[in-house]
Amino acid sequence: MRPGRRRLVPLPEAGPEVDLVFARFLLDATDAACVRKRRRHVVVTMTVWIVLVAVVAALYADSVHTYLEAVLVIDGSVAAILAGAYALGKVTTRRSRERSSRLLAEAGVV
Repeated sequence: MRPGRRRLVPLPEAGPEVDLVFARFLLDATDAACVRKRRRHVVVTMTVWIVLVAVVAALYADSVHTYLEAVLVIDGSVAAILAGAYALGKVTTRRSRERSSRLLAEAGVV
């Protein structure tokens, strides 16, 4: 290994072995059990944010109409942003798992 700008960089002759070890670690870290726990955390966080925004909007609303308008706009925006981040995370995780699986399959690791 040699120092890089932000982290250690493997030497060229050790690069493939380091990639295989990292691929195995990545598959273990993104296993179904770990993903399930993270998914539960995201759903709870989204729910808490939406309820928190609804309560704060209720404190500052002048009428029911303005309250509903504010909640729909703000909660809709928050839900859309969090759902987009969640979907992007799923896509990124799936691609990295596919790459790691391909690397390990090419090396003959089960």
